[in-house]
Amino acid sequence: MYAEGGLDRPGREAVEAHLKTCETCRKIAEYLRDVTLAVRTLRDEAAMAPDAAWLARVARQKATERRGLRSLAARASSWVDDVLGPVVERPAEALLASGLVLWLAVLNVAGTLGLERLAAKLAALALVRMGLLGI
Repeated sequence: MYAEGGLDRPGREAVEAHLKTCETCRKIAEYLRDVTLAVRTLRDEAAMAPDAAWLARVARQKATERRGLRSLAARASSWVDDVLGPVVERPAEALLASGLVLWLAVLNVAGTLGLERLAAKLAALALVRMGLLGI
C-alpha cells in the first residue's frame, strides 16, 4: 500500500521511519514503487489507446479516400487522353480546329461589339499573309 500511495499519514510515516533503518525493506519499497509506476503507465497507455471499432472505422475511411483518389486519377488520365490524344495523333487537324474555335470566339466578341466588318477584314488579311487567300 505504501508503494501505491494508499496509506494514511500515520501509516506512511511509520513505514518511512522503518525504511530509514532497514536496507532490505528500502530496496523492496523502491522496487515496488518502480513496478507500481510501470503498471500505472501501462494502464494509462491502454486507456488512451483507440478501441478496435475506431481503428476499423479509420481504416475504412482511408480505404475510401484511396479509392476516391484512384478514381479521380483515372478520370483525369482519361480526360487527358481524350483531349490530348487527337492533338498528338493528328497535330495539324488539332491546330486547325483550335484556330477555328479561337476564330469563332473572336467573331462572337466582334458581333457583340458591332465590329463584324473589322473582324472579317482582319481574317482576310491573315489569310492573305499566310498565302491561303490569293487576293
